[in-house]
Amino acid sequence: MDPPDITAVLPQKSDYLEAEALSATTELEAVRSRFPIFRNKIYLNSCSQGALSDAVEASLHEHIRTWHEDGSPWDKWMDHYEAARAAFARFINAKPEEVAILSCASAGISAIASALDFNGPRRKVVMGEFEFPTMGQIWLAQQSRGAEIRFIRAEGGRIPASSYANEIDEQTLIVPVTGVCFMNGARSSTCWGHPESRLCTCGRN
Repeated sequence: MDPPDITAVLPQKSDYLEAEALSATTELEAVRSRFPIFRNKIYLNSCSQGALSDAVEASLHEHIRTWHEDGSPWDKWMDHYEAARAAFARFINAKPEEVAILSCASAGISAIASALDFNGPRRKVVMGEFEFPTMGQIWLAQQSRGAEIRFIRAEGGRIPASSYANEIDEQTLIVPVTGVCFMNGARSSTCWGHPESRLCTCGRN
C-alpha cells in the first residue's frame, strides 16, 4: 500500500500567507471602521489634523460631561493623562517618564529648540527642505541665538541619507528630521547614529 500523501492534508505555505493577509485586512478594516469620515471620504489631511475616531469623540463628550458635573476635576483628568502617556510608552517600548504630552508637534519642537545652547562650537542645525513650514520657522528663529541653519535640497522628490551625511560635521548640534514628508508622502532616509551628530529629532508631519 502506498504511503498517504501528507501534502494533501497539511496547510500549504500559500494558505498561511493568504490567512495572514486576510487577518491583516480584517484588522485594518476594524480600525478604519472607528473613523466615521472614512465611510465617504478619502482623508488626506493627517499631517495637520487627524481624522476623528469614535473613541476620541466619546472621550471629548466625557470630558465635557465631567466639566459640567464636577467643575474642574483635575485629579480625574490627570489620571486619564497618565494612562494615555503610559499606553503610548508601551506602544513605542519606552518608559512613561520618557513621554511628554503636548498640544501639538510645534510646541514640542519649540521646547527642544529653545532649550539648546548655540554659543558653543556646535551650533549648526541640519535639516531637509521637505520639513513642515513650522519646523523651519522655529529653527530659523534660533539664528538670533547663534544657530546656523543648513537646509538640504531634495533630489527627485527625496532626500537621500548621503546628503545628510555630507552636511553633518563636528559643528552639527542637531538634525531635525520628519519621518514622512507632508508634501509627497516620501519617507525620510537619514543616517541615524552619525558619529558627528550630537542630537537627532524625528517627527511626523
